[in-house]
Amino acid sequence: MMHLARNAALMIRGFQSGDARSIAAEADNIKIWNNMSDSFPSPYTEEEAMAYIERAQSKSPAQDFAIVAADRAIGGISVAPLQGVERFSAEIGYWIGESYWNRGIASWAVGAFSSYLLSETSIVRLVAIVYEYNRASSRVLEKNGFRLVGVMRKAAFKNNSFVDMLYYERCG
Repeated sequence: MMHLARNAALMIRGFQSGDARSIAAEADNIKIWNNMSDSFPSPYTEEEAMAYIERAQSKSPAQDFAIVAADRAIGGISVAPLQGVERFSAEIGYWIGESYWNRGIASWAVGAFSSYLLSETSIVRLVAIVYEYNRASSRVLEKNGFRLVGVMRKAAFKNNSFVDMLYYERCG
């Protein structure tokens, strides 16, 4: 099992089939869905979690990882490598269960994951895109050396309205 990062209480590791129940329990929350792309299911069932975990486990190299606290998967963090002339760039995405918000967990995970990607892979530039109303996610990125490089006006249609998207980057 690959452990990308670990501190005394937290770990980033590959998803395991036993994570399905806890991932479904944490992800089945409209507040999380409101900050995710529409490909993130709502409701989020155990079957959805198992299908996601199976897809994650089939990717080589791995791109999707569990954020774990007290041996329980409480969220996810992923990397999506870009293509062509952007092949040394990648987009990251992340989420954690609401009961774990405001504890510094997302900040730790984004920092550890970003550092790993920029130092241990061929990636030299990371991007992250957040909805303009998600100030908590913007703060997580800014704490970890990401800088706002653009605002894409009305770039998303979420919850029956157009939303600006904030484009962040961090270079290694």
